[in-house]
Amino acid sequence: DLSLKGANGDNALIRAAQKGCFDVVEKLLHHRVNINSTNDFNRTALMEAAENGYLRVVKLLLKKGAKPSIKDNFGKT
Repeated sequence: DLSLKGANGDNALIRAAQKGCFDVVEKLLHHRVNINSTNDFNRTALMEAAENGYLRVVKLLLKKGAKPSIKDNFGKT
């Protein structure tokens, strides 16, 4: 189940984006994982990829429809 969440509410897409795993992110999106799902801090895969400098993952997420306007619990987008 690709919607399962682990520590801090991270799902597979968020974890893959945090680590910059482009191929994994691409496969998860192919399987229609919710691109704008959030963890316990209301952070998305896009936020995690951007914060960690994974530009290729950021571009893919944006191209596939990730919303850059979502705010986390700290008011950051």
